[in-house]
Parts: sequence; C-alpha cells; structure tokens
Amino acid sequence: MYWEISTCVIFFSKVGHSWSRIGHRINRGFHHQGRHQQTGRSQQSEQHHDRQPVTNPLPPFSRATWTLYADTILQTIRHLVLALVAGLICAGFLALGVGVGYFASILDKTPVPSVSAMTRQVTNTEDSATLYYANNVKLATVMSDLVRESVSNKNMSPWVRKAIVATEDADFYKHNGVTPKSLLRAVISSVTGVGSQTGGSTLTQQLVKLQLLSSETTFKRKAKEIVLAMRVDKYMTKSQILNAYLNVATLGRNSDGENIAGVESAAEGIFGVSAKDLNIAQSAFIAGLPQSPFIYTPYNADGSLKDNQKYGVQREREVLFRMYRAGYITNKQYQEAKKFDLVASFRRTGSNGTDESTSGFAYSSVMLEAENTLTKQLAHNDGITTKKLNADSSLKKEYTDKAATLLTTKATTFTPPWLSQSTRRCRAS
Repeated sequence: MYWEISTCVIFFSKVGHSWSRIGHRINRGFHHQGRHQQTGRSQQSEQHHDRQPVTNPLPPFSRATWTLYADTILQTIRHLVLALVAGLICAGFLALGVGVGYFASILDKTPVPSVSAMTRQVTNTEDSATLYYANNVKLATVMSDLVRESVSNKNMSPWVRKAIVATEDADFYKHNGVTPKSLLRAVISSVTGVGSQTGGSTLTQQLVKLQLLSSETTFKRKAKEIVLAMRVDKYMTKSQILNAYLNVATLGRNSDGENIAGVESAAEGIFGVSAKDLNIAQSAFIAGLPQSPFIYTPYNADGSLKDNQKYGVQREREVLFRMYRAGYITNKQYQEAKKFDLVASFRRTGSNGTDESTSGFAYSSVMLEAENTLTKQLAHNDGITTKKLNADSSLKKEYTDKAATLLTTKATTFTPPWLSQSTRRCRAS
C-alpha cells in the first residue's frame, strides 16, 4: 500500500500545482487587461490599499508576444497531462491492490482436497454413471454422447505427447502448474470483469478445469483453478499430468458422429489406428483439436466427412511448425510430415450398434430415479429445499439438467431403493 499512497500524494500535488499555475496565469492576464481597458476606474482602485498588486503581468497580445502566450498554454497542457498520468497510475495501483487482496482472500477460503482424493479425481476417466442391481450387480452404463478410452503413456505415440506440449503449453516442463501470465490475467479479470475466458492456461490448469471444477466462468473458479493446478503439479509427476490430460481432453467427433475424448478414441475414431501407432502428422492433427474441437474435427454430426477440411489441416500445419520450432522434430521430419496426405487417412463413416443393456423398463426406471435423486442432492448442496425446488419449475429444470449432465459425463454409481435398501448409492465422484 506504500506505493499506492505515495502515487496518490504525487497525483494530488501535481493537480494542485497545475491549477495554481493556471490560476496565476489567468489572474495576471485579467489584471493586465484591467489596466488597459478600465482606466476610468484607476482612481477608485488606488483608494483600496488592502489589495495586493499583481506583479509580472502578461504583455498585450501581439506578434511580438504571441510566443509567450503559446508557451503559457503549452505549459498548462503539460501539467494537466502529467496530473492525468499520475492519476491513472494511482488508480491502477489502487485497483491492483484491491484485485490482489480479493484474489488472496479467495485463495485462503478455497478448500484443498487430500492428495489421494485429488489424484483419484484427476486421473478418473470414466465418462458416465453406472447403474446397479442389488449386491453390486451391474445393470448398465448410462447412455452418453461421449466416447472415451483410457490408455497408458507406453500405449501412446511419443509424437502426440510432444505435439500437445509444443502447441498447448511450451513451458510445461518448466513451470509449477501456472505461469505469471495466468496469475496476472486472473487479477486483471477481477478488476475489469473481462479476460476470464481468454487463452493461455497451462495444461495443468486445463486438466483441473476438466476434472475438478465446473464449467462456470467466474473469477472465483479461476482462483480455485490456480490453487488446484499448483497442488496437482506438486503431487503428480509431469508424465502423470500429461497422461491424464491426453485421456480426458475433448477432441471433437469420430466417424460415427459421436463426441470423443482422449487420444485413443481420437486415433481409432478419426484414423482407424491405435494411439501408439500415430505418425507425426496424425499426432499433430489430434494435438490441434483441443483449441476448437468441433471446428477442426473432420466429421459432421452424422459422421460424414466435411466438404471443407481447410481449417483442420491449417491447424495441423501450425502444430507441426511449433514442434519443429521447439526442436521436437528435425527439418527433414517436418517437411515429410507436411507432405503426408492427412485427409486421405481419415476414417470413413462407420455405424453405431445399440447396447441392449441401455434399453428396456429396468434401465429407464433406474435412470429416471437416479436423475430425480441427484437433482435433489445438487439442490440440497446449494441450500435449496425439496419444497422450494418443486414449487419453481424453472429452478427444477435447471437442476435436472445439471443432474443429467453429471450422469452422462461423470463417474457416478446408483442403486435404486426398490432394488435394495441396504445397497442404495448415489455418489458423484
């Protein structure tokens, strides 16, 4: 706060000095004008001895004295500009101080999960809820529009790991989960209200957003993201973090028109190969998808190939260049990868089968009850009673949508009470 107070003192001093200079100049001008234009009042003025004479008046405006008037105006403008700059600096320091204080208060109140719980959530790649009969007999996995398959680092092409680091987080192996740029952006967004959705997040922050936080775009969520990213980086290795990210990142659609996440699902769904068999060009294409997966994906919603593949190919070339610039590939490899016919390697439209376990009365009944139970649980967590929830249709729809999203995108287990009172479970992880 010392610097903020000092800057404010300078600001007000400059303002006072500037206005005094302006006033002095004006007074001198008025006095000079009075002496020449109001000679009839000179005797009356001499009778008032209590008035102090004004020294050094400005001479009459003429060709010989215009430079003096111009200098006076320029000096006045100069001091006003200096005062304005000092004021802006003062306001900036005060705003920065408020932002840092607010940011620190959020960090202090952010609950920090245990290492085991955090690691389990970060590495969890189950993409939907699981419904059970009594005695833990699996009924079905909830139908989800997201296809994801987890693989270990040894079953991933090294090129895809290098490509994702080169394009998404060039300093991944140097920082501790966040970068100064991320911290500064968070503080600025708290003061200005903008910037919370801009790019620049590290891979660790992106992983935290995907696995530990909701999709809300508030400054509080950004602060939590930073705290958790630093904690994840402290207790997990870079290899573990990179593997977890590559298994959960959203990567557009496959040749069946299904939404996909993770490099294994992308490799199989886009190129018809395993993630460990991806070449440099294919790895670069997949690594470019997270930035805008449904713009760069080669497929339409029905699984058909897009007529225009320009944007995806351009993005792949950009990733290839970044890999070359970072030293991950040689110039020869770079040139060969650019010659690879990427579009020709895209998998053609396939077909989806129907899982019999997701049809029928039992599945529909359990799914409905799971959704209702989770809706009430989510509302209760926010301090909303069941009575209030049922009385407000729009509020109930909001929480029902949240419950449906949880069931289809997060690992959740549920056993309805009419199947087994003793084994009823509804737990979101």
